[in-house]
Formats: sequence, C-alpha cells, structure tokens
Amino acid sequence: MALLEVERNIVARVVDRFLNSRQATARKALVIEFESPESIDRLLNWQLLKTQENANYLPTALSFHYCGNAQVEALAPRAVQVFARLFKNMYLQDKIDFTPDNLREQMMKLYDKTDEQLIRVGLYLALDFRLLSGWSGGNVQPPDITLPD
Repeated sequence: MALLEVERNIVARVVDRFLNSRQATARKALVIEFESPESIDRLLNWQLLKTQENANYLPTALSFHYCGNAQVEALAPRAVQVFARLFKNMYLQDKIDFTPDNLREQMMKLYDKTDEQLIRVGLYLALDFRLLSGWSGGNVQPPDITLPD
C-alpha cells in the first residue's frame, strides 16, 4: 500500500503521540495541522488508525509499520513476539499474573533488555493480535443487532 506523504505524516503523528504522551490524537488537531480530513478517513478505512466516535485516534498494529520511523517499526514486532512468548509461558506454567511488576519480572527472565516502552507497546498490541482473548472472559451471548427506526 502506497501512502501519500500527508497520510504518512498523520500516521507518524498518531504513533508518536501514543508512544510519547500515552494519549490518543484528536481529530480536530489532525485536521488543523494537516488540512486533510479525507486522508484521515482513508487511514481509518484502511485500518491504519482506530477511533471511537471519530473524535480521537489511536494507532493500529499496521500504523507502527507505516509510521516511517525505523526504530518504532522494529519495536512493534519485537514487543508482540516478547509478549506472545511471555503469555505462553505464563499459561503453560499456570501462573497468570498481569500485574506490571510481575510482567516486568517475567520479561527480565526471558530477555535481558526490556523497557517501559516495550511493555506499553506489547500490552497495547496484544489486544490487536488477540493474545489476551482467551483470558478476557467475554460475553457468551450473541450480539443483539438492532436496526435504526
């Protein structure tokens, strides 16, 4: 997929704000800065951004690949690999404990180098890759779809 320069810049801004501020990026701020609401909509349709109510945007797993920052591009798959292995080990040992201190401790046992950003990105992307879906409980009832009047 070839992104326009403005689209790459929007993705980079959303990823950067997520990594550095731990916050979503407001649509209004993106429209003011990039003057391209149609680019934001395309990125949303292509699943490079996710949103609730089209007000604030967060990156998807694909966003990390298309953000244009080589360090961030490498961070995302490494974080997913680390957490996939970590969760598998916890599951097989029947020692499931998602407290931050335990996650950090278990990661240090598996990998000699870890940091808060790796943990934050790993936990964030674990949801996108459904690494936690088996433990999330969930609702066993089928969804109730209603049509607008």
